[in-house]
Amino acid sequence: MKRVSIPTFVFMGMVVISLFTGSCGFFKKSPDKISGSFVQPWFVEPWTATDWKKEITDLKNAGVDDHIIWQWTADSLNKTTWYPTKILGFKKTSGMADEDPVMTSLDQAKKANMKMWLGLNWTDDWWNKYANDEAWLKNEFEISRQVADELWSRYGSLYSDTIAGFYLTMEVDNDNFKTIELQDRMEAVYKNICDHIHANMNKPVMIAPFCSDAATMKQSEWQSMWENILTTASIDVINMQDGCGASDDGKTTHTTVQTVGSWFAATKRSIEKAHPAAQLWSDLETFDMDAQWNCFSANSFNRITKQIDAERAYVTKFSSFAVMHYQTMIGEDKKVNEKSAAQYEMLKKMQGKR
Repeated sequence: MKRVSIPTFVFMGMVVISLFTGSCGFFKKSPDKISGSFVQPWFVEPWTATDWKKEITDLKNAGVDDHIIWQWTADSLNKTTWYPTKILGFKKTSGMADEDPVMTSLDQAKKANMKMWLGLNWTDDWWNKYANDEAWLKNEFEISRQVADELWSRYGSLYSDTIAGFYLTMEVDNDNFKTIELQDRMEAVYKNICDHIHANMNKPVMIAPFCSDAATMKQSEWQSMWENILTTASIDVINMQDGCGASDDGKTTHTTVQTVGSWFAATKRSIEKAHPAAQLWSDLETFDMDAQWNCFSANSFNRITKQIDAERAYVTKFSSFAVMHYQTMIGEDKKVNEKSAAQYEMLKKMQGKR
């Protein structure tokens, strides 16, 4: 095709427009608001379709309009699921208000044009075993495969466009995976489940690791670990917990707004070197924690805006843990109280200011 020359002043104008719109890739606007949230399965057990509809409407009205992440849909320690299951040895958890809360959430998300990430299996044994017991680890990720297959079989045909992808619930940290052997074990199970989901569902896979300033593995070692893992494990989204709310003693958080940027920078470098196609998100913590591990709404939205400002240069999106618990109005008792209403109004105000 014949190339048409463009007058210089026209070309320069096109470049200026492209720089501001990002269409040429020279300028890319960093995210500046929370666009999604994790939701804990036990928290939504009393919810009906009406509750899901209201929650999603409230989220969108506050600018949280992109995605919701089921933290998990199966508990492999207690052999329960939050949807009707045929997996051998598992049964649907009792006491839920809805026959199939996963389907109800997908249905309401579809109507609202929001995406839903489906968490697979969780077990509290993770905190004791990590990758130290290789046979146990492989079995847990085999359960992950079964749960992913069943979820896709149940919901894929009707909600394919709503299901954003699948979330692997086991949380890798910077204190329990210091040896190459342990990292290689995580790389192997990650690779197997990612390859399976990509081949059979054509959907992305998300993880949510976390780090602590007090742990022995520092930023350079953290970066090396993820380079090792991501070289062959094609994880699509690293939704990293920012650690500004979590605390082991109720006093000192895992990271601070002064240190968290360095952890995201190290993670971003590992992605760029080992797996550039992956995205780095922030799982921004919107809670405070006491010494008994009780979590509650963050006392200050000022801190949350500082978290966003410290992390935005490194990430594609801000998710959260968890606007859908600490800042919106439907509590686990389904009652709107003065505190939750105030938190929601502050959330809307913060999102509108960004």
